[in-house]
Amino acid sequence: MNTFRKMKNYFQRFRKRRFINKLSKKNIAGLNLKVFGTKLPTILNEDNVYLGNNVRLNEGVYLFPYGDSKIRIEDNVTLSPFVRIFTGGYDLQVLLNEKKDEVENNHISGDILIGENCWIGHSTIILPGVKLNGKNIIVGAGSVVTKSFNKSNVLIAGNPATIKKVY
Repeated sequence: MNTFRKMKNYFQRFRKRRFINKLSKKNIAGLNLKVFGTKLPTILNEDNVYLGNNVRLNEGVYLFPYGDSKIRIEDNVTLSPFVRIFTGGYDLQVLLNEKKDEVENNHISGDILIGENCWIGHSTIILPGVKLNGKNIIVGAGSVVTKSFNKSNVLIAGNPATIKKVY
């Protein structure tokens, strides 16, 4: 292994350790937070994010709590690469109904909860107000989760996400 590669690996490990320590000091992350990949996760408005124990964040994960909304990720959750979680966005009903006078106030927001032992697949998008309350929920890669799911032991996938299998 050449010297350049060793230095690159050292600095990547250093950045990950610094990122984990920063979250741990703010009591945002529980025990045993793991970060994978070369691109660190992006967490905006860190005060409104909670990560439980044994959470795994892969590269390119984007957590964006809008305003006062919160993102809560329970224990033993894996967020695969490039997962996007937004607690705010636009109210499309206002835009689709062409209520021009209400366009100024068309933002919506809602808390997001991801329950224990969930696995969120590659490039999944989770939209405002979604609660995955059940345990052992698997979200398929590329899914867009627009509504809450309370059942445990299910596979959800698609755009919009629906239950594909109960196991």
